[in-house]
Amino acid sequence: MDAAWIGVVGTVAGAVIAGGVGVALQRRSAKSEADRIEDAKRAEAVALIGGVRAAAQEWLTYLMYVMWDASSGQFATLAEFDERSTELRQQVHQAMAGVGQLGPEDLFYSRFAASMRSIEAEARSIIAGRSRDQARDVMVRTDSFGALFSMRQAVTTRMINDVLDGRWITGPR
Repeated sequence: MDAAWIGVVGTVAGAVIAGGVGVALQRRSAKSEADRIEDAKRAEAVALIGGVRAAAQEWLTYLMYVMWDASSGQFATLAEFDERSTELRQQVHQAMAGVGQLGPEDLFYSRFAASMRSIEAEARSIIAGRSRDQARDVMVRTDSFGALFSMRQAVTTRMINDVLDGRWITGPR
């Protein structure tokens, strides 16, 4: 083979190798971009779930303090209770609505959400009736709200794990 052909074959081989490397790098770059997008979606989903966790924490803490006060004979007015609890409940519902697009579970209708609404209704009834004994019963039954805080923790932690493990959709449907 003469030198000219060796040069042509070498140039063509170099171009093919460079082209192959370029395609591989593009695929890698595209995959990395897709991974970055997916990571951003997961981070957003975790933040939404964190919003539910924080809003539920605030609502439960308020209800717990209301029941502690009631069990010692210090009752909020019904108007004060309704105003504050409604505001906190709406924050939880709004946070739950943000999470609703992510996965198969509708958090709004979950046992956790139903328990929170139930305890709110019970607290309202206790305040209206000014019943220390019923407030004490609620505190005992809920282990001073520990059971509800544990449920909040378990539900939101499972949801976060589902997102991180890729079992939930992390983008608009």
